Amino acid sequence: MRYKSDATIKELKSRLGLAEEDLGRAKTELSNLRKNNANLDGDFHEQSKALSALETKVALLQQDARNKDDFIRQTSELLETEKLHKVKLPLRRVRLKSRRLGCFCVAAHVGSSAVVTSTINNANCSLR
Repeated sequence: MRYKSDATIKELKSRLGLAEEDLGRAKTELSNLRKNNANLDGDFHEQSKALSALETKVALLQQDARNKDDFIRQTSELLETEKLHKVKLPLRRVRLKSRRLGCFCVAAHVGSSAVVTSTINNANCSLR
C-alpha cells in the first residue's frame, strides 16, 4: 500500500510540474497576446483617425464640387438669358465720333460690337 501511495504521489508531482509549466507558457502567451492586442488597438485608433480625416476631406471636396456645379449652372443660365436678351434687342443707332481723325460714323450697335452703316468723311474714318 505504501508503495502504491508513493507511486501516486510521484505521479501527482509529475502532473503538477507539467501543469505549472503549462501555466507558465500560458502566462507568457497571455502577456504576449495582451501586448499584441494593445498594439493592434493603437493601430486601429490611428487608422480610425486617418479614416475620419479622409472622410472629412471627401465631404469638403464633394461640397466644393456641388458649389462649382451650382456656379456653372447659374453662369450657364445667365449666359443663355443674356443671349436671348441680345437677340430680342432691336438694333440701336448710335453716333460714334473719332476724335483723332475728326470723322463721324453712324453705326448699328449689336451687343458689344459696332457695325458701320455709313460714314461722313469716308477717307479718314477708322471704323471701317
